[in-house]
Amino acid sequence: MAPNTSIAERVEALRQLLVAQKLDAYLVPSEDAHASEYVCECFQRRTFITGFTGSAGTALITRDRAFLYTDGRYFVQAERELDPNVWELKKHLVDPPLEELVNSVLESGSRIGFDPETLSISAFNKLRKALSVQGIGLVPVSGTNGNDMGASSYSNLVDRVWGAARPPEPRSAVFPHLLCFAGESATSKVQRVVAEMERNNVDWLVVCALDEITWLLNLRGNDIEYNPVFLAYVLVKRQPMAQSVTKESTTPMGDLYLYTAEERLEPAAVDALKELGARTRPYDAIAADLEIMVGTQDRVWYDPTHTNCLIGQKLRLAEFQCSEVGPDASKMGTGSRSILAKATPIGLLKARKNETELAGMRSAHVRDAVALCRFLALLEHKLKVEQASIDEYQAAQLVDSLRAQQENFVSPSFPTISSVGPNAAVIHYRPHADSARRITSNEIYLVDSGGQYLDGTTDVTRTVHFGSPTARERECFTRVLKGYIQLEQASFPPGTTGQQLDILARLPLWSIGRDYRHGTGHGVGCFLNVHEGPQMISPRSAAGETPLEPGMTITNEPGYYEDGQFGMRFENVLLVVPKLAADHCMDQKAYLGFENITLVPVERKLLDHKLLTEHEVRWLDAYHERILKTVAPLVAEDPLTTQWLREQCRPL
Repeated sequence: MAPNTSIAERVEALRQLLVAQKLDAYLVPSEDAHASEYVCECFQRRTFITGFTGSAGTALITRDRAFLYTDGRYFVQAERELDPNVWELKKHLVDPPLEELVNSVLESGSRIGFDPETLSISAFNKLRKALSVQGIGLVPVSGTNGNDMGASSYSNLVDRVWGAARPPEPRSAVFPHLLCFAGESATSKVQRVVAEMERNNVDWLVVCALDEITWLLNLRGNDIEYNPVFLAYVLVKRQPMAQSVTKESTTPMGDLYLYTAEERLEPAAVDALKELGARTRPYDAIAADLEIMVGTQDRVWYDPTHTNCLIGQKLRLAEFQCSEVGPDASKMGTGSRSILAKATPIGLLKARKNETELAGMRSAHVRDAVALCRFLALLEHKLKVEQASIDEYQAAQLVDSLRAQQENFVSPSFPTISSVGPNAAVIHYRPHADSARRITSNEIYLVDSGGQYLDGTTDVTRTVHFGSPTARERECFTRVLKGYIQLEQASFPPGTTGQQLDILARLPLWSIGRDYRHGTGHGVGCFLNVHEGPQMISPRSAAGETPLEPGMTITNEPGYYEDGQFGMRFENVLLVVPKLAADHCMDQKAYLGFENITLVPVERKLLDHKLLTEHEVRWLDAYHERILKTVAPLVAEDPLTTQWLREQCRPL
């Protein structure tokens, strides 16, 4: 299909395929075969078919209706981007969930098609269990007109609509992440993973999450913009098998297998893999290799949230040896395959940064602060002194260019959010050159940006005003900052989760009946994905599954948004650190706390001093004093930034 076709034409073309496949609906998730949050252009199928560019959402197309589900971060954005003549927006936690919608719009016996490579096993089981009550089936769409989970090939219907205009799969170069930045060899990491496999009595570990693969192997790539990862799978065998391996063989041998295109590996990456004893196999060979592996009595460990249904079928999991509707999800793993279905050990190992990584994160944030302080000083000067006309897009280009001048810079860590006035209420707003709003002295300006550096990853949000903010704006921002301070200053016992701490950041807004529709904090990788799990600070149940531990990096970013008016957010990156010595704590267990490593001043004009306690004023003055001592010497030859820093960091 031609790239300039309308969304309505694309949906209609997909509906014709529904009829040909004898389907009643088709499911289009956002994720790729690795359940990635951000995906490369060729896998942005949901964006292609809906026109919605947010990172999260699920589309359902029936023969006469089309629905998009997304969460509170994207309500405003989706309303702006969706064609209301084609798409109906459904809001997560506001409207009934997808399963209830399906049961209400489709009859018993209906068939919903899906691509098994784009749906995780956990998502499949949840949806299947809910739909099977009404007799509605989930049907993997094969490469022919047959529908069979055992088919040898599958066809994504959106890809068939996209046709020749679909971008090719990326093949970015894969390069080593040096030990001076990683702080631990890949050999040591694999040994720790194998030790966890031993403790859990498993023979094989299937690794599908791209950031887990890059961390484990100390490799990096650039297949997904802003995320230094590459398309790959990894299989880890607890003990080597007693057979040899050849390039032609599809039998997995040895201890570790990396499934990716070998020609993309830089020579240094090839050498690193040889030193590790890893075998390289073609990316698409994973399915065939797993079928051979499943023929044994080995016990397999996989993460159901990141492992797709095609991999599940090749592992011969019980839920994929059934009819379209099949048994309920509670029977998972009751077939012949012995499995362990839970998060891999790599996620937690990666989340607990070592001392080298922590030092790199601190250093990267200092350099990042230099770039952002220069940006804010220069932007203020251009607007107020030079009376220049600058829009959101130009400001985003400016901050990106200043960050790129810093040592060890690789790329932004996500698309810069540069937003003015009502656009700031769009939580993940992205400016475009042809529609960017001009920055003025009459409206709030929010900039949320970050960088990928060889030694760390940054993510920082500042909300500023170049004129005189209203009393309402000052009250709301001050309450956001109070929530930030309450959370940053918290002391908590080991075992505390982000779900338990989340309320601290919301209380000042709750006291006036306000809130924000996003989590308070997400994990941050070290020259890896800016959104890292499993740690998070959020009211979601998932945030209650992983206690915060020393070495974890996490954001603290409360906000407040009024649709059509303004938005504000304050975000720093925190390290989880020991805070109170064990001999002063109950049960002789050291309590934990946070160390803030982001060093960019708070906008003074947005503060309502009457709402700040003496403790909060002392915190703010101490924070600004630390910024001045750390950042000012690094911009000493820049009088504009130096003067701006001194003004912003004056004692309150």
